[in-house]
Amino acid sequence: MYQPHNIRWFLLSFVICLVLLGVAVLLRERSKWRLPRWTVPALVAVTALQLILAGSTRIYDEHRYREELRGLDPGKIKKLSLSQGGMTKEITDPSQISGLFSQIQTLKSLGAHHSHPTREFDLVFEYEGHRYHYRVGRDSARPDEYWVLEMNRPGSGYTGREIGRVKSDQLGRTAENLLGTQR
Repeated sequence: MYQPHNIRWFLLSFVICLVLLGVAVLLRERSKWRLPRWTVPALVAVTALQLILAGSTRIYDEHRYREELRGLDPGKIKKLSLSQGGMTKEITDPSQISGLFSQIQTLKSLGAHHSHPTREFDLVFEYEGHRYHYRVGRDSARPDEYWVLEMNRPGSGYTGREIGRVKSDQLGRTAENLLGTQR
């Protein structure tokens, strides 16, 4: 089970670099004590590097989450819980699990387009002794696109971390059929 990086350390070091940069600028302008000329540019470079590392780490983690989900063998999942709006249903039929997974495992990284997930449902299962929890929601602007959010790992927070999107006309209907909530 993939464990993501904690970008809080990058952000903390970014804040420290900003404080040091502020102190260096003040010392340079108001003090008789002179810092070497390279101090301010070096702090600017380190500060920028921290932001680049934090962003790159997040992108890498999302890529690893997608690869992990794509690599799961649906045949090894014995029980899957689907829940939506306070209703939960456990699915044990291997063909139903496989049908749902074959669609979800097509997720890929897609650019944002000023929308949000709606009609969300949670997918919880165990795989080789590890618990996985994903939230899937239909895109508010594109009815054939579904957001996949990773929910149970450190750093994912309450709203989850988006790890990819699925383009499918069938995914919503499949989940609604399994839950018994056809609209």
